[in-house]
Amino acid sequence: MTVGYVAPLQGTMSEYELWTMRNRLDRGRVHKAERGELFPNVPLGYVKLPSGEVAMDPDERVSPGLATALREASARDDIDAVEIPFTHFDFGHRPTHRLHRFEPRPRMYRRGVVVWPAEPNKHPDVAAGRTLRLPDSDEVVMIHDRNRSVVEAVDRVIRYAPAEAQAMIDRGETFTARRMFATLGGKARKQFIHGEPWLDGVPGFMRAGVLVAFHFYVWACFWELSGAPKTAEDDAYVLRITAPLRGLRGLLSVVRAPLRLLRLLRPGRR
Repeated sequence: MTVGYVAPLQGTMSEYELWTMRNRLDRGRVHKAERGELFPNVPLGYVKLPSGEVAMDPDERVSPGLATALREASARDDIDAVEIPFTHFDFGHRPTHRLHRFEPRPRMYRRGVVVWPAEPNKHPDVAAGRTLRLPDSDEVVMIHDRNRSVVEAVDRVIRYAPAEAQAMIDRGETFTARRMFATLGGKARKQFIHGEPWLDGVPGFMRAGVLVAFHFYVWACFWELSGAPKTAEDDAYVLRITAPLRGLRGLLSVVRAPLRLLRLLRPGRR
């Protein structure tokens, strides 16, 4: 009589164990925060070592004129932050388009006035008119070796995608297929159209593909952390936006039919 209850009981125990593990992890984060040891994110230009220490990012190099520009900016009292143009090298290639050649990022900021946010890849809030934007020039850029290999690109996904997804959960965001496709569509448009990857040939398209793929995995992690939901609303939306693809597939099958017949009727073919 007890056989019929084994499977439901196993599922209940599995969910209970996951809930217990999540609570233990949350309590661990609280304890680390109380000890002042919780650093979910570090400012741009720095990395968190396996030991927990914070160090300068070894992938970043200062161009010849940048050090001088920063020293001059540090002596000014009318600014609270400096935006530095970053030049991102991917797979050893310098980009041509300004989207990746001169990407502005806040790098130096006044302590006690500007607070660096804990959320991954989020920039601090600076009062209007208090940010110095350095010019788009190769002489004053921060050179960033972002993805030197495919292995390194995958490692960045493993390290940062779950953190960004967790930040979305912490903000109270809800996963929907509509939001996912809208966000990924915007990222693809930015990288494959506005970024003009064809200017750099194959390296340009590799760069665009890796960057869009990163955001795909952020949303995959977000979906998983949200409980991997499967809703009727999401399914209906996926069917609606893929209708043109299904129609194209049907059209291709109609076009291929006479071609297959012509190949069969070709002289010399048995």
